[in-house]
Amino acid sequence: MNKEAWLGFFATGTLVLPLILLLGTGSMEAVAVALFALTMVQIMLHIVAPDDPLADPAQDEEEKS
Repeated sequence: MNKEAWLGFFATGTLVLPLILLLGTGSMEAVAVALFALTMVQIMLHIVAPDDPLADPAQDEEEKS
């Protein structure tokens, strides 16, 4: 799967899972833990991969100097 599909999957989970936890358990702590875990996964997915073309200009500048 590509990165966009995973981002969409976790974005939907970020909206739905806390709502289910809040309505099902009534615990804001469970919602906070779920949001923290999902946010960490989303941050990891947003990290630029080493072979990504967006990283190439920075590498080219390092090689020139």
